[in-house]
Amino acid sequence: MGSLPQGDYSAHESNKLQDQHIKMLQEVVDGSFLSHALVRSYKRSFNGFAASLTYQEQQRLDSFSEVVSVFPSRTLWPQTTRSWDYMGLKENVNPNPNTGSDIVIGVLDSGIWPESESFSDKGFGPIPAKWKGVCNGGKNFPCNKKLVGLVSTPPGSLMVILPGILTVMELIPPQQQPETM
Repeated sequence: MGSLPQGDYSAHESNKLQDQHIKMLQEVVDGSFLSHALVRSYKRSFNGFAASLTYQEQQRLDSFSEVVSVFPSRTLWPQTTRSWDYMGLKENVNPNPNTGSDIVIGVLDSGIWPESESFSDKGFGPIPAKWKGVCNGGKNFPCNKKLVGLVSTPPGSLMVILPGILTVMELIPPQQQPETM
């Protein structure tokens, strides 16, 4: 993906990036189809765009020196349509409002903000007694009845999770890795 311009980022810069995307498309797309080609212009997290292109247009765009990569979108399909069976549920689920209240769902994330409303535990019951997790988020990082387990890794380390194993490893920069033959 292309990098964003250095320095302060403004609406003016955002418009310049979109203009750049349109200019690139003008060079590869027939003018009568240009208004339909640009699907989305990405201007904040990275510099890039999504477009509806023919194979030939994609090849021309990919040949530009300022283009980092061009790849087609993929349609992904559900792995299963039998979630009820997979989860061991019967067709008639118990209408009890506490159904599932003792289930903990694990999420790996590269960074969260616990003060976010999405992590509010308002209305949650107690943490399941069988939960054996830890809350190790560092100083002033609160866990609650929704955010029940947290492991914070120091900068330059990597959390490795294997079945039954959770370990934190120090990352070794490529130039310091031992050679293997």
